[in-house]
Amino acid sequence: MGKKIFVICAILIVVFGLFNLHLPETNLLKAILPQNSSVLIRTADKYSSAVNVIFEADDEFDAEILKDGFCEDYGKDSSDLSGIFDDYKSSQNFLLSENMRSLLKNKDYKKVYELSENFLYNPTSIIVSDPKDDPFMLFSDFITSLSQKETRCKTELNGKGYAVLNIKTNDKNNIKKLFELQKKYSDISQKVYLTGSPIHSFYTSEHSSREINIIAVISTFFVLGLSYFYFRNLKVLIPIIASIFTGICLGFFATSILFKSVHVLTFVFSTTLIGICVDYSLHWFAENDKTKLFKSLTDSLVTTVGAFVILLFANIPLLKEISVFTSIGLITVYFIVKYFYSDLKIEFSKHPLIPKFQLKNQKFVYVIFLIIAIVGMHNVKFSDDITSLYKPSAELAASEKIFNELSDNSHKTILAVNGKNIQEILDKEESLKQKLNSESTSLSDFIPSVNTQKENEKLIKKLYNSNFLNKKRLSKVQKSELINHHSYSLIYPNFEKYPYLRNFMIDDNTSLMVVNGEIPANFSDSNVQIINIAQDISSQLLNHRNTCLKLVVIAFVILFAYLFKQYGKDAIRIILPSVFGIITSISALGLSSQPVNLFHIFAMFLILGFTLDYSIFRIGKIKNSKDAVLISCLTTSFSFFLLTFTSFKLISSLGFVLSVGIFTSYLFSLLLIKNGDENEMV
Repeated sequence: MGKKIFVICAILIVVFGLFNLHLPETNLLKAILPQNSSVLIRTADKYSSAVNVIFEADDEFDAEILKDGFCEDYGKDSSDLSGIFDDYKSSQNFLLSENMRSLLKNKDYKKVYELSENFLYNPTSIIVSDPKDDPFMLFSDFITSLSQKETRCKTELNGKGYAVLNIKTNDKNNIKKLFELQKKYSDISQKVYLTGSPIHSFYTSEHSSREINIIAVISTFFVLGLSYFYFRNLKVLIPIIASIFTGICLGFFATSILFKSVHVLTFVFSTTLIGICVDYSLHWFAENDKTKLFKSLTDSLVTTVGAFVILLFANIPLLKEISVFTSIGLITVYFIVKYFYSDLKIEFSKHPLIPKFQLKNQKFVYVIFLIIAIVGMHNVKFSDDITSLYKPSAELAASEKIFNELSDNSHKTILAVNGKNIQEILDKEESLKQKLNSESTSLSDFIPSVNTQKENEKLIKKLYNSNFLNKKRLSKVQKSELINHHSYSLIYPNFEKYPYLRNFMIDDNTSLMVVNGEIPANFSDSNVQIINIAQDISSQLLNHRNTCLKLVVIAFVILFAYLFKQYGKDAIRIILPSVFGIITSISALGLSSQPVNLFHIFAMFLILGFTLDYSIFRIGKIKNSKDAVLISCLTTSFSFFLLTFTSFKLISSLGFVLSVGIFTSYLFSLLLIKNGDENEMV
């Protein structure tokens, strides 16, 4: 009956899972930040999609030539605003720069006239309007002010000329093309540098994929070698692989049903975790007494799943997904072993004798552990900076250094402005500019609100009617033509026609406004959210880290209560090796001067879930369990140890922590739990 129920549940999970499949989520912030942080996530997306291409040559002129050639090959105009400027001519009577608007409001017409004279006769000025239609260069001044809103960088540094191109893209093919063009345009006399989050993500992904593929091959051969050495029959791998593959599939489908999308990190971590289910198969094939074995298998499943179910209470999407994915996968493999393995007919030769460890002085191990724990914990430091999870290559680090030296490093604050519609957003942005009285960049700079445009038209007509300026430049006929000109029209936001403007919007009702300076401490507006991406993310990570630490303690208490009910006082000996493993792994971070972050706290759950099995099977004193436990420990810790050699700091750091924690837990399970064999480590 139980077998039929399991099969029916599995079929239902697959069917409903297929109807809920989505493309995997790759945004790291969506993995670690809850959905109520959507504004922060989308704001970070806007800024993390920026690629900066830096062109270095002997002088500024050569750098610009290099930039133009690069843009032509890439298929991008060197100016994001060129299309917008051309269309603005039909609306020039409604457009004023902030400076001119302020002068006209104050009726400082003399200053307006002086500025227009300087602008008209300055050889470096960019005149985009006919003086007959724009006698005071108001429209040309407006266009110039917008050009200055674009990101400006130094054009000279250490005797070299530079130009910078900003590209918004997260497309893998575009990034790949940029790397190809970088090689094409870089030689002895000129160089092209690439910076920005998409560049780092692509570079890390390419290198990590190669490294992890190599590690996977090495790990696979290691597992195959151990299995053949012990069982002398490679057929045993067929049911093991089939059970794990089924567990991964059902875990993935169940997660797809419960969540809108499954993060790619969930798949990576969970498929690795489900690999622990190889223990169930190893114990089944190694042990003849199935009745006694299943008590330990069941306790192992309950404690491992229990460790991960606790993660559902963490307000972190990634951990919730891993909790469901791993728990369903583990349960699946358990029932496959229970209901289907008994039908297998695989003959094994006599198991080889695995060498026994000998250690005459146990006190020595405890002293070493105590020293490591005291010194390591004393040096432990916590970090909630997301940049601590990643260390760039020397080449990319050098590129970022050059960009930082070229760019303006003044303090910038981001404001998220909410409104019922786009015109309300523009009105609020313009109101904020007056309230904050700081230099800023926003959508309303490029597309003034309709109210402002109409007011600008009135201000311009008052200028034309001014007696002072009429004497200076305007004839009666010209004045009449300018005032009665009806061909100009209001301009409205068009995000399809002008993609550049989309950079200011994170959704239909929220825009981003960048203020160059500090926001007053007493600033308060229900429709405005102050965003500091780095600080806000760090604050979120700190909260998550504290929550996960509490959940680790809760997990220990619950699992200890279950083990105490099952094994009485032996529960202490079962859980202590995992405690010692976690303490050693965190201490190892302190000794190696690596800061502890959220993912290291997550590793505590993994160590707990992995290593309780070792103690449970050993406490059961099943004849061959010690061999299966040793093989499981060797394969798991070796695989994680190999991860320490990857270039991606997050993965290498996790591999280091897990390999240390798992091996230490196994070592203490030998010390604290004798398996009925006095020749073991004593």
